Amino acid sequence: MAKLLIVEDDEAVRRGLEGLLSVIGGHEVRAMVTAEAALSAIKADPPQLIITDVKLPGFSGIHLVEVVRENPEWKHIPFLVISASITTQTERHIAGLEGVTYLRKPFDPETLQEAVATVLAATQV
Repeated sequence: MAKLLIVEDDEAVRRGLEGLLSVIGGHEVRAMVTAEAALSAIKADPPQLIITDVKLPGFSGIHLVEVVRENPEWKHIPFLVISASITTQTERHIAGLEGVTYLRKPFDPETLQEAVATVLAATQV
């Protein structure tokens, strides 16, 4: 399947996403706690999809999207941004970002798998 990068600071959520997407989804999954660690992982081996929480220690998932978009080699990498509580303004900002899909927590495993499949299918075109 696909190479995914998860950026989530909540250990339980991170492990749950990792297990669901690797074991059930069959994807190759790496998981990071911070956006800074994610950038190092992207440099080492760019993923086909980045799944990030909005609120992270250090800089936010939204800032991570913006930094990745600045690099011509990475700007094609799609994002699935997840969050339990964001402002309407942030939600509008996410909607305006190219190649970014938003999923509100909590979500069920099927919704996550469908979102990942949809984003990956759209990038294969």
